[in-house]
Amino acid sequence: MNEKNALRIKIFGIEYNLKGDSDPATMMELAQLVDLKMREIGQPGSAQTHRVAILAAFHLADELMKTRKALEAERQRFDHAARNAARLDIRLQAILNERDEAPKADGMMMMEEAQPDLLD
Repeated sequence: MNEKNALRIKIFGIEYNLKGDSDPATMMELAQLVDLKMREIGQPGSAQTHRVAILAAFHLADELMKTRKALEAERQRFDHAARNAARLDIRLQAILNERDEAPKADGMMMMEEAQPDLLD
């Protein structure tokens, strides 16, 4: 059975017991990110903690969506570059094969049969 990591964290002035499969350092980093985002939006101890939490979640979801879109754009750019590289490689291989299959004239003597002079 997978053992859960337990951690005591504090977000927006409220302590929580957090359990999860993630590394405790990662869980702490995530808690700090949420706390920071909530503190950017509101003040701890206010009666509207749930609204601040929803706005923080919205901001974090927005950042996630923008990051996903940027990652997808980079994937498409990479795929396009990879296809271009493959096409260039195929063209280069074809050119090299044509060159290797062409008769080689360098270093070879060419001999033709001479035609007799018809001066008689």
